[in-house]
Amino acid sequence: MGNWSITIQGVGYHHNKTEPKDANRLARKFIQELLAAGHRVQRADFTHGAKEDLVDLTQAHEDDRAK
Repeated sequence: MGNWSITIQGVGYHHNKTEPKDANRLARKFIQELLAAGHRVQRADFTHGAKEDLVDLTQAHEDDRAK
């Protein structure tokens, strides 16, 4: 028994009003299963939105590219 961490990053459906397969609903369900199994969940976040890679210059927005 000891500390553990699970990190999942993905792309897909989330925050639809009636979609049971939304990632946020599935994540919440999994957290509830961990709690029911006796695990102590110290933190559980669902972050959504865009991600920008500041290292890979090919991913920069055209306004931010060096001219």
